[in-house]
Amino acid sequence: MKNKKTEHTPGPWVIEVGAVVMGGNKRVSDCDLADSGVGDYATARANAALIAAAPELLAALRAMVH
Repeated sequence: MKNKKTEHTPGPWVIEVGAVVMGGNKRVSDCDLADSGVGDYATARANAALIAAAPELLAALRAMVH
């Protein structure tokens, strides 16, 4: 696997008001019901939590490979 420069907003990513995922002062994702169409708040928050965990998941996968 060739090393590539990380090309995403650096973590940590956090869930802010509703289900908006922020990385620093940048919006990473908006899982709010009005935008996502998922139908319920619990699903929107679960989606936001999974997205917010992405930088940590990436680091764990990289650690497993090396």
